[in-house]
Amino acid sequence: MSDFYLGCDASKGYADFVLTDHQKQIVESNFQLDDTCSGHRKLEQVLQSFFEKNPEAVLYAAVESTGGYENNWFHAFKMLGVRFPVKVARLNPDGVNHHKKAALKRNSTDKISALTIAEYQINYSEVIRYDEQDRYHGMKKLFTAYRMLKKIRTQLLNQLESLIYTAHPQLVKYRKDNTPLWLLRLLNLYPNAESLANAAVEDVDNIPFITSRRAAVLIEEAASSVASAADKQTKVLIRLLTSQVLDLDRSIRTLEKEADDFADVHEVKLIRSIQSIGIMSAIGLFIQLNGNISLFAKSKKLSAY
Repeated sequence: MSDFYLGCDASKGYADFVLTDHQKQIVESNFQLDDTCSGHRKLEQVLQSFFEKNPEAVLYAAVESTGGYENNWFHAFKMLGVRFPVKVARLNPDGVNHHKKAALKRNSTDKISALTIAEYQINYSEVIRYDEQDRYHGMKKLFTAYRMLKKIRTQLLNQLESLIYTAHPQLVKYRKDNTPLWLLRLLNLYPNAESLANAAVEDVDNIPFITSRRAAVLIEEAASSVASAADKQTKVLIRLLTSQVLDLDRSIRTLEKEADDFADVHEVKLIRSIQSIGIMSAIGLFIQLNGNISLFAKSKKLSAY
């Protein structure tokens, strides 16, 4: 019985494949297939032809985790494993990338990436888990969405900050390292210093986390503000940006609640036992390590990583 290794480099709408033997000799040079029904049928035909020529072979196939582009191919290999002696694994892209650098493969074409994936399987066969159910696919999707929303929120806050400097310079000191919820709501209702200076204390006081005393101070500071922007467009932009950030905050809180479904995962619980690591940070580390936290003997080493 001979072992062969198939590297699959998935991209948007297609994938590149390279097939090697256990000595890293190319058996089937680079071929590219579309991520369509006909492309998957062609893959089946290629494997059927291969196993007819090599009836004693076992094929180890692997795809890189590339944000979801690999999912259809991973599923295809799972289905082909019913008919042929095919085993499939999903690889951490960081590990593959480090292997590529160690092998001094500086060029990064689809063909080279597919070959690197095949060779990675040979070099690190003892740590690759084949035919494992991706129990945490939902966790990965959740964290990807969470990370995307947080990134968008940061971009919106950066835009908002530049507007605050001209429309509400006296409020800059309240931002510090973040933008508190009460400040976002204040800006949404009173998008420039003039509108805040003319506000009633009891109206500003209605905003959660703003006391009567703070409301009076905010109005007084706005009245003596050196704001240079009082135009309609700036007001519209500040209201728009604060509304978007507030909506994003609601979506982020929803995802954080959903993350509690994974709080009892053993590895996540272990990571959370480290001081100051919350559920989302624990999930992010779990995914980054591909679930293998045993790489670190102590929590200090994980923290350093």
